[in-house]
Amino acid sequence: MAQQVYNDPSNGIGNHNTGFVIHFVHVATRATCHFKAFLTAWEDNFKQDWNSYETVGRMDPVRTYKRTSRIINFSFDIPSFDKKDAANNLNEIQTLIQMSYPTFNQYTTAGKEVTSPSKAAGEAAEQKKMADQAKITDSQKNIGLVNTVSHMVSPPFLRIKFANWLNDSEIDQAMSNNDAMGEITAGSGLYGTIENVKFAPDLSDNGGFYGPGDLYSSYNGDAPEKILIPKLLKLDITFNVLHTNDLGYYAATGEARSPSYPYNADKIKVRVK
Repeated sequence: MAQQVYNDPSNGIGNHNTGFVIHFVHVATRATCHFKAFLTAWEDNFKQDWNSYETVGRMDPVRTYKRTSRIINFSFDIPSFDKKDAANNLNEIQTLIQMSYPTFNQYTTAGKEVTSPSKAAGEAAEQKKMADQAKITDSQKNIGLVNTVSHMVSPPFLRIKFANWLNDSEIDQAMSNNDAMGEITAGSGLYGTIENVKFAPDLSDNGGFYGPGDLYSSYNGDAPEKILIPKLLKLDITFNVLHTNDLGYYAATGEARSPSYPYNADKIKVRVK
């Protein structure tokens, strides 16, 4: 009797062509990760900052406007349908955490650029071979012949897209995951920085792990029995928005300079039956 195959019922509303996916993009590298939007909390905070000056004889302080900031706090669950889905989810989480770090240019002490871990290892082996041929002593090798130096190039700016809640209201292009880079344009998603990523696997009876009894034959490690893959992940994100739109009003007419900011609500037409 053929084994019955079950499909994840959330795929229909959580694929990359719908609005029910949260997309993250590392601006410098275009690295992407995507999560189904099982939201558990959402706060969009707009804070006005003012300077306040107190003067003699005036009941209220003089207030001068400085800026309006926007910070979004949101949380979502990442459940897994099966072992394969759990492994994919953990890999997406790993990508998101890596996107919290900047980009670097890295060079060997011989002046050669290093662009990947494998090339760094190869270059180190080549330099060690040259050192052996030149009869350089072990103490001289330890000076740093095969070490590398690096400097930061780009800080970890991100863009995040989720339906009309996290989007660039002027140029809102759809993100997809059709290839490793994704079809992402300069205006996709809100631009900003992630202040905090809190990763918390669910350790209750509803969660748990795929562990030693659920090993993956493709695991490329020395100790697969030590691998734990959470069945249910929980993420908390704090996102500081860096505004790219012209906000506020035209003084002469009173019209909004970006009428669709922040939620594209002016574009929504309600159909009344």
